[in-house]
Amino acid sequence: MITDYPIITLKQFMRLAGTPFKPEEIKSVLNEFEQDGTLIKGFLIEDLHEVCWGRKELLEEAKDIKPIRDFVLPPSDPIAPYFADVMKERFGFGSAYLVFKNAEPVAAFKANTRNKIIEVKDYEGSEKGWRIVKEFAWEHQMPLETELRIGGKKMKR
Repeated sequence: MITDYPIITLKQFMRLAGTPFKPEEIKSVLNEFEQDGTLIKGFLIEDLHEVCWGRKELLEEAKDIKPIRDFVLPPSDPIAPYFADVMKERFGFGSAYLVFKNAEPVAAFKANTRNKIIEVKDYEGSEKGWRIVKEFAWEHQMPLETELRIGGKKMKR
């Protein structure tokens, strides 16, 4: 499991490992990997105030990785559950589309996608994220509709 994730928190590891394992057992395994040099421990994700364990060799190579483009993560994506805490804490949603700018979640929105139309029902977060939502709709060739106010402006169809 360690080889599948470049950075992981204890909570995430506990979810992946399942209920047969106690938090103390999982932390012990992570500490062993830390002692043998496979993992390093620290605050490895900017603005995440939670201790993480990361694969040392990947983090050393990370400076050579090009920045990720802005994107929208749909609630149906298999990695969406890993962002459940962020979704709830920052935007107050249990499940929604999550908007990323410069690899950071900046907004989230609830939407219906029927008849090849994205109808935004609720939007929380940065006004700058709305541009990314519009690009998402364009990439999927689906018109974007809403009657919400975003940044004080009424966005309509």
